[in-house]
Amino acid sequence: MTARKLGRSYREDSLAFSKRDAKGLLSDRVWSKVCRIHESIMGRILGDQLEALVFLTDKAVLSSQQKAVMLDFISSPESMKDDFLHLLLWYGEHVYSSVQYEDELVAESRRSLERNLSTFGNDYLLKLTDNMHNEELEEERKMVLVLSYFIENAQRGILHPRAKNDVFLIGYNSVSSLLESDPVANASRRYGALSNSNRIRLLNSLFGERLTDYELSRKMKLSNAELTETFSALVACGLVKTVRESDRIVFTAEREEVIDMLTGEIKGKK
Repeated sequence: MTARKLGRSYREDSLAFSKRDAKGLLSDRVWSKVCRIHESIMGRILGDQLEALVFLTDKAVLSSQQKAVMLDFISSPESMKDDFLHLLLWYGEHVYSSVQYEDELVAESRRSLERNLSTFGNDYLLKLTDNMHNEELEEERKMVLVLSYFIENAQRGILHPRAKNDVFLIGYNSVSSLLESDPVANASRRYGALSNSNRIRLLNSLFGERLTDYELSRKMKLSNAELTETFSALVACGLVKTVRESDRIVFTAEREEVIDMLTGEIKGKK
């Protein structure tokens, strides 16, 4: 099915998107992560534009532009649905349809992924899943690894406390690059990650603490997007740990471990 046909089919099959639908979407998928709010609060802000404005101004950890978009969405979810579908159709016709997709590259990456998991085990899995450490993990819960052609060299986690599985998008080109073990390159990445004052502040705030992304956003007065930009490099090089607890995702750092990682590769040979 072409992107154009898929988009048209989606438009024809989609149900009317009411404020009731928006309440379910926001409380279950977006706001539960960003603001940890109760459904009764969502019901009030969907029914009162002034209360929605006060809530977004005082409580939401978002940039000014993001707050404006969310206010538009709350005010008119039907219009936002149409805009979103139009964007999907435009992307499918003008961008996605022109991408050259090389099946063999992804097939080879999958073979390498299976081989590396078999050879290097949990250490490699930790790198694939953005250093996600699991605690109190139910036996039936799974990590789903999805090779992505389009993000190529990156990794993305799709996580929700109530979801049955954790999904990780893995750029096909990062499957082998994650095996790099050159100590000088590792040290360079870690010192590079600390070249930003916000990252140093964030790392200090995590020593001996376990904080969610929302708690970090409020503590550092950063929007979600700014926070992600700030600490993703710290997570990628192992200075910050991501930990899944039974009902939430938290971030933490151990001072002595960080010191060892930063100094271990530059100590002179005895």
